[in-house]
Amino acid sequence: MFVRSAPGDNLQAGLSADDLAAARSLYPADTTGYGAITGRVVKDHRPVFGAAVFAHNSAGCAVAGTVTGPQGNFMLSMLPPGNYQVHAAPLDPPALNRLCAGADIAPNFSGADTKFLPTRDRPVTVAAGKTNSVDFAVANATPAFRISNIRVPTANASSCAWSSLPASLCAGQNNYTIGVASPTLPTHHATLAITGDGLTLGPPTFLTNAFQSGLNFISAAVSVSSNATPGLRTFVVQQGPNVACAHGFLEILPAR
Repeated sequence: MFVRSAPGDNLQAGLSADDLAAARSLYPADTTGYGAITGRVVKDHRPVFGAAVFAHNSAGCAVAGTVTGPQGNFMLSMLPPGNYQVHAAPLDPPALNRLCAGADIAPNFSGADTKFLPTRDRPVTVAAGKTNSVDFAVANATPAFRISNIRVPTANASSCAWSSLPASLCAGQNNYTIGVASPTLPTHHATLAITGDGLTLGPPTFLTNAFQSGLNFISAAVSVSSNATPGLRTFVVQQGPNVACAHGFLEILPAR
């Protein structure tokens, strides 16, 4: 579940695929139709505590996420059979501008290791009743940039509001402007992508220290096809070898 929420009825009030997997794992009525992915994250041959591990399904939707324990181990359980892309990434440091730090998950994750680079996706096939293993060796370095805010989608490209909360679009919505921001995001020569099917993004636009906020924005026009797969999508900013993600921070909803 997301660590913070806006007041009233909102995106965080429902159950995502990850929430359902957790409920099935805690209260297993029937596990035979599901599989699991387990593994370990290490840095310089030592376990990484508090690394975030995410799985996206074949439609590009973020369906499961967890964090590693003190020995670097993780388990993504109760996954429907299918093909997944899995990768590890650092949580945010406990700064004011952040999406999710260790302390947001639980007090004992305050010491999560945030000084490593995200890995590339690893393909994993999950079969019912089976557990697959995938391990990650991460690079010991501080990420060049992170995402700390999400630009609220709007049909008016000149309007700009943002928060550290997830955003949503409906299937069939066209020519909306969406984006991400942080104090460290690149101000040129970077790409903005969103995982999954049914999305068409225009070229990125850049705002440096937008509205004297101290935040750099990367935005793009987006259109959602009428048959886009509903679910949680991930923002991906890349500049050369450097990558930052906001996992599951865009929800594609069915057409209204």
